[in-house]
Amino acid sequence: ETMIALSDHLLETCDSGSTGDLERMLRGIPFDEQRADFAAFVLLPRGRLAGERQSIALETLSFDSTKERLMSAVYDSLDEVPVPMVLEHIELLDFDSGRSSVAKAASSRIGPMTGAEMLAMLESFDFDSGKVQAVDAMRTKVALADFGDVLKIMDASDFESGANQILDLLLDSALPASAFPTLTAFDLGAACDAYSFDSGRIETLRKLEPRFQGTLDGESARELLNRFSFDSGKLECLQIFANRMSALPYEEQKTVLAAFSFDSDRERARDLLNR
Repeated sequence: ETMIALSDHLLETCDSGSTGDLERMLRGIPFDEQRADFAAFVLLPRGRLAGERQSIALETLSFDSTKERLMSAVYDSLDEVPVPMVLEHIELLDFDSGRSSVAKAASSRIGPMTGAEMLAMLESFDFDSGKVQAVDAMRTKVALADFGDVLKIMDASDFESGANQILDLLLDSALPASAFPTLTAFDLGAACDAYSFDSGRIETLRKLEPRFQGTLDGESARELLNRFSFDSGKLECLQIFANRMSALPYEEQKTVLAAFSFDSDRERARDLLNR
């Protein structure tokens, strides 16, 4: 309180607005917490922490906790937080816990974010848990141009479990700014290619089916089925999308059935196509 009361008088004599003056002031404060408080409660409200000076203040802090405190104060001072600012701040942090906290702190005021910007944010994280938390914080702010954006964001995870969690969050988002894109048959195949096993492919297709608005002809259906290693997975896939292949002509049905290895499975597939 004493420091704040004296600041207006003292800043007139020791701070010309240069970056050098700022560095000298902050380096003269020995502890991170006091340095962060001085920046957040004295300099920031007086307009003395804009542009490059803000970056300098953050770089003088040693710990994620004090950097988070100053970053949150900066966000609270703005009507809209620029996306590049948040990306820059997250890169300054050492641990995913701090990165996740900053993403959450910025989420209520951050401007619209592209899929490429969301991907750039995730690339600063070390572990899937932090990436999932970042997507959770920002998912209502992300404008997904197409399913390619979704796949790239999912691919930022190191494990399929993380990719599944990210997909669930993006599918669950309800705001128009982050509406999930309508899928094509090509997108369904690309989603399958993101998984190593048939079980993951089936789980993902069940989630995506409601977003697929088109129909499957014989060739596109066979291309999708050929993504699966075993007839059992192909049959499950066919069951999910059988209603999108109603009234297929005989020749196109033959194209679909050619994807199966065994006669018994072909018979089951034929029943699904003609039920």
